Amino acid sequence: MVSRDARSREDASLIGHKSEKSRGELIAMGVSEADIDQYGGPARDLAHNIEEIARRGIVKDTPPTDQAAEKNLWVEAYPYLDVDGDGEAELIRCRCLGPALHLIGTPSPWTSGLRPLLPRSRTPCL
Repeated sequence: MVSRDARSREDASLIGHKSEKSRGELIAMGVSEADIDQYGGPARDLAHNIEEIARRGIVKDTPPTDQAAEKNLWVEAYPYLDVDGDGEAELIRCRCLGPALHLIGTPSPWTSGLRPLLPRSRTPCL
C-alpha cells in the first residue's frame, strides 16, 4: 500500500502492507485473544484479487479446521504523523487488525534507524 498522492516512495505520506495472519501467528506476535475475538476477521479482497487468482489458479473459501488456523486481516502501516505535538511529522508504525482496521497497541515511532521494507522486496519503502 502506498498513498495515492505519492509519485515515489520518498514522497509517500503512508506505506503499508496487508496480509492475512492465523490466530496462532497473531497470538505469537503479542496480539491478545480478546482483540482477535472482538476485531479480527478475514480480508475478502485479498482472497479474490487478480494477483491471488493468478498465483493459485482458483479461489477457494475453505473454512479453517480449527480456531488457531482462522485467518485475520493484518496491516502494518507506516505513516508520517506528529504524535508528540512538536510540529514535526515522524515515521510511525501502526498495526491494525480485521476488516475495520482496529488499531492494536499505541502507534510508535519507527526507531530502528532503517526504513521499513516492503514484503518480497529488499528495497526500502520510504
